[in-house]
Amino acid sequence: MIVGLYQFTDQGWTLVHGGEPTHPHLVIVFGSAEPAAMRGAIAALRAGFPEANIAGCTTGGEMLSGELLEGSIVAAALQFERSHVHTHSVKIASRRDSFTAGRRLGQAIAAPGLKGALVLAEGIDCDGSLLLSGIVDALDEDVPIFGGLAGDGMDFVVTRVAANGPFESGQAVIVGFFGAGIEIAHGTGTGWQAYRDIGTITNSAGGIIFEIDHQPALEVLRQAARLGSSISFHDLMTMPLWIADAGRPESGLIRTVVGIDESRGSLVMAGDVPRHGECSIMRAEPGDIAAGAEAAAAAATGVTTPGLALCVSCIGRKEVLGTGAAEEVRAVTRRTGGVPQIGFYSYGELGRPAGQHARFLNQTMCVTMIGEKSR
Repeated sequence: MIVGLYQFTDQGWTLVHGGEPTHPHLVIVFGSAEPAAMRGAIAALRAGFPEANIAGCTTGGEMLSGELLEGSIVAAALQFERSHVHTHSVKIASRRDSFTAGRRLGQAIAAPGLKGALVLAEGIDCDGSLLLSGIVDALDEDVPIFGGLAGDGMDFVVTRVAANGPFESGQAVIVGFFGAGIEIAHGTGTGWQAYRDIGTITNSAGGIIFEIDHQPALEVLRQAARLGSSISFHDLMTMPLWIADAGRPESGLIRTVVGIDESRGSLVMAGDVPRHGECSIMRAEPGDIAAGAEAAAAAATGVTTPGLALCVSCIGRKEVLGTGAAEEVRAVTRRTGGVPQIGFYSYGELGRPAGQHARFLNQTMCVTMIGEKSR
């Protein structure tokens, strides 16, 4: 397996790490540059690698070789010795279409020899939980699924996905990895800790919490977190909730509040929430976030000859870290060593926490090691 990491500049694509594949099977591309530059980057990739499958998305920041970049375009080109990939894309008409879109993606790659699936999807008009549920509905439970939702910095206006063509909004792409030699290992880490219980969900639908302990959820959160009448986006990004089934706190998940409805007093969460789940406010220090990233890399073990470390982290973690955001990228590098590393900051991560099924995650660093055993 040959892996090359590239960065796009005014002079075109430049190899910055690893080997130089001559006929890559897959090119993964992430970027947050201006649309014209993104179009040019894809056109140059297609010209240079006419037979490669191309999959990518816009981001909240790019990771490359242990560094955090902004406004850049980066790519990883993968050339296998005896394996192959298959890509398929769909349009997502609305959030309600997410499950159907996911099932269509899963069905498109459901075939013998499937070893794993990379998923990149529209980050605003897509329900990550429903998308993943649709994919899992079409695939075996033990197939590793990894990836995330496209980002748009901290703007949350428009996100785009590339699938063997230009970056487009309202799109999702899946990449299936096939071959006896393919090895995939996945690890997740957070660094967040629940520190203040605020009550039990008593009225919810999908990813919207209407009431906690029979009171408007927004008012409960506002009082518990001592927030004023005006709640900033920074407040929401840096104060996720831990939501667990009653009596099963270990089964909980982190959910970020991505919107509020003042008129209904409700909280809009980034993903599904357990019915009647018990809610706690979470907090994290920058050092904890970096430690969580290193733990994710440490958990992604079992690949005989790792070729690529693919990292997907939450934009909320970047907001907490601020100017120190590069530290969690470097924390992964400390564990993965000289393995080529690429990644992005997302609006939600897709992963498989240890001992669990694949889940839609928030506020998590997900590290996936991809390798191919030699003959």
